[in-house]
Amino acid sequence: MQKEGWKYDPAAAKKLVAEAGYKGEKLVMLANKRYPESFDAAVVAQQMLQAVGLNVEIEVLEWATQLDRYSKGNYQIQAFPYSGRMDPALSFESMTGPKDKQPRKLWDDPQVQAQLDKSMVVTDRAERQKIFDDLHKRFLADVPMVMLYNGIVGGAMGAKTKGYVSTVSSLPRAWEVTVGE
Repeated sequence: MQKEGWKYDPAAAKKLVAEAGYKGEKLVMLANKRYPESFDAAVVAQQMLQAVGLNVEIEVLEWATQLDRYSKGNYQIQAFPYSGRMDPALSFESMTGPKDKQPRKLWDDPQVQAQLDKSMVVTDRAERQKIFDDLHKRFLADVPMVMLYNGIVGGAMGAKTKGYVSTVSSLPRAWEVTVGE
């Protein structure tokens, strides 16, 4: 189910822009150059949005300023990097919640929040999978954000190292790692 995504369809996007009544108003996308891949994603997104008729300009900010604006919900569009989470519930939690209490949240839907809350207390794998399948389906329908890429994470160790495993968070973890002779 999670392999299902969006299809690139500029004609449908142009139609939606017209149906929304967009009249060429300037839209500002915040970006930074601390994370080059994120800035590159902003340029690609700008070109894709302009191709369907949206007047999008990129405003480059220092990372701390962009993060502050994100945290306060003070933006129209952002090219923003999200770090990996160790559990799907945490990935959804990073963007789901009530905007009136947490302005940084992108997806403010009480039904989605209820599903997410349930996913955090259910321990049965099959039941959790059904919840995540439902959340993914809703995510594709609502489009609270568009993800353009996942970063590449690599790890290496010497032959004497035992117990090291690369992690999704891309940070090295030395828990129960030993170095022998």
